[in-house]
Amino acid sequence: MRLNIGPLTIELSGVTEQEIPVNSRLFLDRKPADKRADRHYTFHFVGRLPLPSNDWQAIFRRNDIVIFRKEERETRLLAIGNLHAYQEKDESNADIYFIEGLKRELQTDTLFISCLCLERPLSARGCYILHCAFLDYRGQAILFSGPSGIGKSTHANLWC
Repeated sequence: MRLNIGPLTIELSGVTEQEIPVNSRLFLDRKPADKRADRHYTFHFVGRLPLPSNDWQAIFRRNDIVIFRKEERETRLLAIGNLHAYQEKDESNADIYFIEGLKRELQTDTLFISCLCLERPLSARGCYILHCAFLDYRGQAILFSGPSGIGKSTHANLWC
């Protein structure tokens, strides 16, 4: 299964279309694959998450994420929803690990998009991810950006 997110073509394995959120399915590539995917993600559902070995250096820590780096690769431990892990194998391949009993949580758009860790590949192409509500006003975009729960969608709906 493939997604087109901005300039990226992403190939997913280990999950079915029904296991990803409805809004994320809007990015499904329904055309025949005529080019190689830019990124490939393999989902694994495990009893215990793999932890980075001692040769990975922690470069960022916050209460919901720890990012490790080894050469040009990243490994992340994310506690968005429940703990899951992301590990780059090389610049275009990554593994995503979830605890087996948490597969249902993939249905949350924020969690699903977060586990893809798209910041680096998108920023390398001049694109960025914003957590926002969107409003089309006379052919122009208005974005309401801010933290979860602040009222972005409510405010955008009031304008409709």
